[in-house]
Formats: sequence, C-alpha cells, structure tokens
Amino acid sequence: MKKTFCFLFLFISLSSIAFAQTNFTDLTITLKNKNVGFFENQAINLTSKTTSEIFKSLSDSDGKATFSLPTNDIYEIKIANYTRKKEIRIPDIKGGQITNIFTYSTNMVEIHKKFEMSNSEKKK
Repeated sequence: MKKTFCFLFLFISLSSIAFAQTNFTDLTITLKNKNVGFFENQAINLTSKTTSEIFKSLSDSDGKATFSLPTNDIYEIKIANYTRKKEIRIPDIKGGQITNIFTYSTNMVEIHKKFEMSNSEKKK
C-alpha cells in the first residue's frame, strides 16, 4: 500500500512538472515625444532578469511596440533614444495586457551626455 501511494504521489508530482505551461502577458510600450508626436523605428530591447533572454522590437508610426512575454519575471527595458534605466515586472497572470507610455524629449540623449563625467573626472 505504501509503495502504491508513493508511486502515485511521485507520478502526479512529475506529471504536473512535465505539463507545466508558461503563461504569457502582452506588453505594449508607447514612445511619446514630449513636444509632439511619437518616436518611430526606435529599437526596444527587454531583457529577462531570470533567464537573460532578450526580446526585441521596433516602434511603429504610432510609437508602439508590442511584446508577448513570459510572466512572473522582471524585464530591463532599453530604448535606443532613452537614457533612463527602467524595469517592468510582469506578474503571473495568464493572458494579461499591460500598457506603458514613455514620454520624453528628442534631445534626451544629448542632454544626458552633457552631464556625463569624463574618464579623468571619474578617477578623481
């Protein structure tokens, strides 16, 4: 009886692991120009903190890029013309939808460079 129970418990446990499915959530990122319009054709990379997998997309004419991401993870967001570090947490919700809007100016990169320290300043 004990062997049968142990076998049944082991079988159920392994079956649930073998048939486990990853849930996905749709994330839409919109890149909005602070002055007017949207940022088109900007590379957006999302890097999983868990697996280091990189998801890539380009923004369309409305500044939008859509990703289908595995849930229960944190992703680092890198945008070609955006200098701030951002992360987004995707909760474990099957079929969820998240929208995130980034509003910034066209010269954000140039402004950021003006405040960067040179190598000699960093050594001091």
